[in-house]
Amino acid sequence: MVTKQHAAMLILLGVTIVPSAQCSGQSQTETWRATWAASPSAWLPTNPVIPPVPPFLKTLADTDAAQTVRDVVHVTSGGDKCRVRISNVFGKEPLLVIATHAALQSTESGIAAGTDRVVTFDEETSVTIPPGADVLSDPIQLRIPMNANLSISLTSKGRKSAYAIHFLALQTSYVAPGDQAGSETLRDAVAIPSWPYLTEVQVAGKGASEGTVVAFGDSITDGALTTANTNRRWPNRFFERLAEKKLNVAVTDAGIAGNRLLNDAQGNYGSVFGMNGVARFDRDVLSEAGVRYVIVFLGTNDIRQPGAGGVPMDSTVSVREIEVGLSQLIERAHEQGVRVIGATMLPFGGSLAPHKYTAEMERMREEINAWIRTNKKFDAVADFDKAVRDPVDESRMQAKLDGGDHIHPNDAGAKALADSIPVDLFSGAYPPGRGRLSKTSGR
Repeated sequence: MVTKQHAAMLILLGVTIVPSAQCSGQSQTETWRATWAASPSAWLPTNPVIPPVPPFLKTLADTDAAQTVRDVVHVTSGGDKCRVRISNVFGKEPLLVIATHAALQSTESGIAAGTDRVVTFDEETSVTIPPGADVLSDPIQLRIPMNANLSISLTSKGRKSAYAIHFLALQTSYVAPGDQAGSETLRDAVAIPSWPYLTEVQVAGKGASEGTVVAFGDSITDGALTTANTNRRWPNRFFERLAEKKLNVAVTDAGIAGNRLLNDAQGNYGSVFGMNGVARFDRDVLSEAGVRYVIVFLGTNDIRQPGAGGVPMDSTVSVREIEVGLSQLIERAHEQGVRVIGATMLPFGGSLAPHKYTAEMERMREEINAWIRTNKKFDAVADFDKAVRDPVDESRMQAKLDGGDHIHPNDAGAKALADSIPVDLFSGAYPPGRGRLSKTSGR
């Protein structure tokens, strides 16, 4: 006989325990899909406290007392129930979570009356997450509408020398003293612009088998220079477009600001810019529940960062190295029956940060875009470059779509990206399969 304690330990060690339908109250064939996700970076004591790293992070780490984080997240598709994933992937010691609650948000740190639910892990209200591990909750009986805001509240105890966090949330969450996970409104709450600990929300219910699209990218995918707390990132706008077409597919955002395809975060921002895309692809894309499609939009920072902001020049990469890195993502996705859409790099002529635009950068961008458009590996192409470039000077973004730094699109630019993605891939006419996938239209 396996006790609850033994089962919890086996799950944390990577051994899957499948409970009977009679014991769990759930069908063993129930289908789950991710409806929201955030790719984590590591907060480390060596991280400088400069934008976009907010000062609250040191307080969150340097106390043994209980603290409650209320992560406010915007889901795409809804469901009859949900479950959440909490990560200690970058932790140096166990993360003790003594209480977790889920609810629909009302306003700010408040939750909607009657929606608060206690979250359990193998029917226990507290869980200890080993360093390098994630935990997935039991199903939560909470009906979630499409395009809703959820409040996931986690109370932790114990000092943390490092932990998992998504820095650039563009959505306001909250941290408060003590165990307030079940409180309708947090007392003495401090607003924060990041998502600590929480990395995924999954839903089950009608249509969940139609799966999830994962947007995999850098700060443009993360929504930089779009309006905060309005969900104007291009993945959000793409979900709105799918919903208008009555296509029941969820969309999640696996963007990390500053992220590179081939090198980990370096320079003035410490670990903020995350692990390299090739290294994090399995964790941030292929491990998401119900993933059937991925839109790959990485490589710009590999061209732009070396030699600027403390990033060493020896991290410079070639066009061919970027092509090989992208090819690795395609092959690994195809092994899992996941369809891959390649997105071309946006023009960044006139930009000054993180490194002044040069003709050599433009040559590399154009060569990589030509490869994305013409190679025989991607299942389809989203021509983001064409969607936003200035017809007079194709090395620059259209002024009306430019967020102001000549790198990141504004709200209108993000919508232009979303509108350029071919939707026929997501109509259900192309069921997933194992191994290599057939070509599709949409070029």
